[in-house]
Amino acid sequence: MNWKNQIWIVAEHREGILAAVSLEILGKACHLARQAGKTAVGVVLGKNVDGPAQELVNHGAHLVFQLETQDSPYYQEELAVHILARLAGDQRPEIILLPSSSLGQELAAGLAARLETGLASHCVDLAINEEGILEQFIPAYGGIGKISCPVKRPQMATIGPGVFPRPAPISDPQGLILRIPVQEEEPLRAKTLSLQLDPPRGKPLEEARAVVAGGAGIAGPGDWQLIEELALLLDGAVGATRPPVDEGWVKEELMIGQSGRTVQPDFYLGIGISGELQHTVGIERAKMIVSINNDPRAHIFDQSDYGIVADYREILPLLLAKIREKKKGLS
Repeated sequence: MNWKNQIWIVAEHREGILAAVSLEILGKACHLARQAGKTAVGVVLGKNVDGPAQELVNHGAHLVFQLETQDSPYYQEELAVHILARLAGDQRPEIILLPSSSLGQELAAGLAARLETGLASHCVDLAINEEGILEQFIPAYGGIGKISCPVKRPQMATIGPGVFPRPAPISDPQGLILRIPVQEEEPLRAKTLSLQLDPPRGKPLEEARAVVAGGAGIAGPGDWQLIEELALLLDGAVGATRPPVDEGWVKEELMIGQSGRTVQPDFYLGIGISGELQHTVGIERAKMIVSINNDPRAHIFDQSDYGIVADYREILPLLLAKIREKKKGLS
């Protein structure tokens, strides 16, 4: 294949299950490929990855490089960079796309450095212009900035979960899977020996129909429990801006916005959130946005369908009591 024809999607998977964000990025890559006459190529690395490779084909990948590691069942970042850089040197892809997860960000940075090319992180949209250059859009300076890499190749970008819609499986997949065994050729400086996963709490942000998010205006960890309780009563998910994450009240994987997740629930409730672009870029697709903030000038009200100017500590107990009463009447 001609190297100008390849758009790579480096897929993320765990325990044989392909990450939803990888399918979302694949859907966008297939759209770009159709638009620009290129080839959407999935790249999946690991041990026993037949399932993720086939899933990529089922959702539209024209070609999948299935890189089968032989030694360790766990992801090894240094090995992944080495293998992908070597394959990129052989195939010369025009574009490489990865998820903006903690794993994807680490891998993207290492691979970009090894390939001596640029990298745009946390993109909220992608396009290919008339010159065939990838345009990468990121939130910046109170608006949306555009980044391009007209000289260096490959052009690289990371995209967070929920930014693009997940494509439906195609009825007659014709993609080709190329299985390539790979082995460690030299000792790794660091190696993952075991993996312990925290059990998931609540609904995944990207799948929740209701999201309750808190921001810098939340006074402390005790008040944060009100956020979690309300989300639970609504059968929804908890989200956050950067300050609660920095305080340690919530894990970084629940952060919404430019450096976190993109959500599209039926109902979004923001509590104590100022409404800076770094967060609101992640909630633009919510069908209804309701905000509680004691500052009437907070930017979040510009994005809201309904706004409540009040102290959340007065509103939330009343709201929780009303929902409990309603649920009790329905039981």
